[in-house]
Amino acid sequence: MILTDFENEEISFPVTKFYNLQPKFIRGKDVECLSSYLIRLATIHNVATSELINEIVNPEYKYTQLKRPHINGYGQITKDVLLLVKMNCGLSKIDNLSMINYQNVFSKVNMFKNYKAWCVSCLNEMKINDGIVYGKLIWTLNGYDYCQNHSNELETQCRNCGKQQNIISNNDKSGYCQYCHVWLARATEEPLVEDHEKKYYSTQIENMIEFFNSKGCVVNRDDVKQSFLAIRNHYNKTTLMELLEYKLTFNLLTSFSYNKLPSLNVMLYISYKLKIPLINLLTNDGIELPSRHEKSIVSFSDSYIERYLLEVLNKNIYKGRENIAAKLRMSKKTLIKKYPELMKKIDKNNQEFKKSSNNNSIHFDKERDHTRVSEYLIQCINSTEVTPIRKISIDLNINTTTIRERFPKLYSLIKEKNKLITDNKNLEFEIMNKVEYARYSTHRVDKNIEERLYEILSTISNTPKPLKEIATEIGITYRKMEHNYKEILDLIKIKNSEAREIKRERLFKRRKLLIQNAVDELNEIGKYPSFAAVESKVHFCISSPKLSAFYIQYLQQLGIRRENFRGNK
Repeated sequence: MILTDFENEEISFPVTKFYNLQPKFIRGKDVECLSSYLIRLATIHNVATSELINEIVNPEYKYTQLKRPHINGYGQITKDVLLLVKMNCGLSKIDNLSMINYQNVFSKVNMFKNYKAWCVSCLNEMKINDGIVYGKLIWTLNGYDYCQNHSNELETQCRNCGKQQNIISNNDKSGYCQYCHVWLARATEEPLVEDHEKKYYSTQIENMIEFFNSKGCVVNRDDVKQSFLAIRNHYNKTTLMELLEYKLTFNLLTSFSYNKLPSLNVMLYISYKLKIPLINLLTNDGIELPSRHEKSIVSFSDSYIERYLLEVLNKNIYKGRENIAAKLRMSKKTLIKKYPELMKKIDKNNQEFKKSSNNNSIHFDKERDHTRVSEYLIQCINSTEVTPIRKISIDLNINTTTIRERFPKLYSLIKEKNKLITDNKNLEFEIMNKVEYARYSTHRVDKNIEERLYEILSTISNTPKPLKEIATEIGITYRKMEHNYKEILDLIKIKNSEAREIKRERLFKRRKLLIQNAVDELNEIGKYPSFAAVESKVHFCISSPKLSAFYIQYLQQLGIRRENFRGNK
């Protein structure tokens, strides 16, 4: 009785080119990355990864383009591959396999690791539990170096051959080395070296992916902008720069509203230094800033103080203890006690600087130096080049004040001469620019060429005419044609665009007719018109969105189903 009811019901199966393989988690922190899904899809079809990728995206992109880390990002390649995977595998809502939800707030710069990373304990658990081994999206991100479930540092090299693993390899299999084919999650007894900053980064990344992927929402750029504005308005410039320890991060904080996206690492750094969770920065919710009294008390880390002292030492300038202590907001006693060696070197450097300054300063002697200085100044006046007073001071080893007070007339003549030469040069430059502009900006229209261009414009109907080919045909350079006949060229460009669109539509109609003929022919001989069978008949790829949609629609229109052909060979 049950079989009779079952037979009377109409059951429709989706027609897809590849298996309807489901990603391992599309929500939460353990979501699978797109590169891992492509590797598992190739494995289940028992083909090389390059063959499967070429089948999906050919001829849109080359296989080498998809081997890069940004396949898991949010660029045009990622969007196209996701669309084609949805169509060819019958999937939906798989955007979480990439970082598309974060494209409005994070720069692509330095977002991903260049090679695979993995947690040994996670891989072993996957193998034991259900046997499905895959790569997590969080493992691909720069800044995620510790697994929060097992407190393990992520591995980046095979322990057997010591080689790093590419993001996608030709004969890749999840969990195994691409070179020696050994299981990557072998046990280790190496001690774990803890880094609190890296652990904080990993925790924040995991919380971010868990929060936004569970909700299935896109990060709003305006929320992040408001968070940054609140931080900037709360702190003064000096305090904020001291908290963030270097100027680049402060500039990113203040210029977020000018279409400059910060990288994920910079956002994590801001979150770590200001002690604001990354989710709160991205959602503009629950940001707790200290009171006015608290924010004025800033303590610097030891690494920042050491870096500052080394900078003072390397600059070879005079910097007293009082100035250094005031800059670092600590007493001189504490500074000397905590960093005795560096402070001794700075004191020694200050003493040497004082001695060298005293030795270099020469007292002006009227009888000895008057003739020498006046002769040199007269040479400068007679020179046709600009002679800066500062250069004269260095050459004569006398400060500028002495020159101005002892030789006022010569000093004023040198200043006037410098100004005159500078003004003349500016005038010559302006005249030269005007001449050049007149030379290159004048439109020289040849009526014969203009008529020829209009003739070419009238001939463009179904076939576009390349502009460089037109320039060669009429015997002028492309640049000259573009400069002198811009209006006609704009009309030609519009005509070319229309012709290309007509050409595409004509090709699409021709290919639709070929697909219809191939499906009808296969249906008549009792063979199911699958993707592969139709492609072998028409001799072109039909996996593009428009062609594959037409193919599926035509099968549904004819009522063709795979189960109707199961008895036929």
